[in-house]
Amino acid sequence: MSMRINNVSMILELDRFPPSVNHAYYHIKKGKAFIKVKTKETKDFIKYVHSQFPETYTEIQNDGMTYKQFNVEPFKCPVQVEIVITFGDKRKHDIDNILKIILDSLIGKAYVDDNQIEYLVIRKVMGNAHHLKVSIRKTKKDILKRCPECGRSFNIDYMVFNMTDHIHYCKACWDGVLNQA
Repeated sequence: MSMRINNVSMILELDRFPPSVNHAYYHIKKGKAFIKVKTKETKDFIKYVHSQFPETYTEIQNDGMTYKQFNVEPFKCPVQVEIVITFGDKRKHDIDNILKIILDSLIGKAYVDDNQIEYLVIRKVMGNAHHLKVSIRKTKKDILKRCPECGRSFNIDYMVFNMTDHIHYCKACWDGVLNQA
């Protein structure tokens, strides 16, 4: 179990599997409608995933009151998710049966809503032990870099990377750097 976070990506490694979607919910009849309810096993898995996110906070004093400001916030922009599922036994496994529970368990911690996922890769690997690795990244278009010349922030697609200096420049400043040379 480990967690790595920065302002562009989160990587979560888990040694516990979610229940299959076949065992994740049950239905209760309420009037004429059926309501889908999470099983205890599903709720426990979601609590487990949420417990892996750091609950660090900064205490802020304001008007004699103390507030806690949590330092890790879910991404509010489009994201790409890559999931590597390692199965530790030789049985046949359907990766799609646990995918929904994994994605739903990250709501409110890695991203605000799973409709933010624009790109999803899932891979099945056979290994010695059950293991999940979930990588969540902002999509490339939402990564901003600051130009060292003018100080303005730009989307990375609108920047030029100088291979010699290993620096990103905005295109206007890059033209100026080329003209100076």
